[in-house]
Amino acid sequence: LRQNSAKGELDAQDIRESPFFKAMSLAEGILLVVDSQATVFRRIWCDFELYVNLTSIGDLLDIVTLPDGAKHARLFSGTPFPYESLSDQRRRETRFPKSILLAGMRVVLQDGGCSREEDKRVILASFSGDQLENANRRLRSLFAKAAWPLALRLGLVADFDSSSPGTVSLPEILSADKQRTQLSFSFAHMEEVTSDAAHNLAMGLAETLEELQLSFEGCQNVEDQTVKVLSRSLPKDLRVLSLDFLGCKAITNAGVSHLAHALPMQLEELTLHFDMC
Repeated sequence: LRQNSAKGELDAQDIRESPFFKAMSLAEGILLVVDSQATVFRRIWCDFELYVNLTSIGDLLDIVTLPDGAKHARLFSGTPFPYESLSDQRRRETRFPKSILLAGMRVVLQDGGCSREEDKRVILASFSGDQLENANRRLRSLFAKAAWPLALRLGLVADFDSSSPGTVSLPEILSADKQRTQLSFSFAHMEEVTSDAAHNLAMGLAETLEELQLSFEGCQNVEDQTVKVLSRSLPKDLRVLSLDFLGCKAITNAGVSHLAHALPMQLEELTLHFDMC
């Protein structure tokens, strides 16, 4: 269904009664195709689709792009694919272009343009103030999460845009998403994971989190101080916590003690791996 060919429907005062919206509402999610210039984020109709996805039909959002000169597309998703491990998801998403990740973290959904001013007026009128800001924060946090492992390798977690220093902080973007209740990361075998990296990660943990899954398997620079930093920042309302420190040989009983004394009171399910430490 093409939006700008359905003239009668889109002149309706409430766009949510249009066939376009009704068809979109039947979808389980969105596959967003992004060009190398990230033009899609500057189009109000595409921004409206993202808004609906992030506020009404869940946040199943896959984003695909074909970088200039590349033979294969790059894809990132809000969750791992079926039968895909967190480590596999990280390897897949690390190849996503940095420029598009950055563009996604700068999106302001209501600023998109449109060839018909009447269409934009109707769309803007359909946006709810609180929901709009939540959708903006949610979308930016999806990009921040996908960018995190790449940023960690490049040393850009706290300041992702080297061309405009001090404007894009992944911890600030991720923690600003107050709708997020679940977070999972795999940093397996990444030598860049240190106490400083743990501090940045701790700053990115939203207080609304209820489920947290982190893997540091084989991270040789993870030690007691790393565990202590993370432990102090665990959200108080966590119900499910999974921490994998398999093969982190620098962790001693002191690190385990730090964690034991910081576990949230609301915790219902706890999975810990300290094998080969």
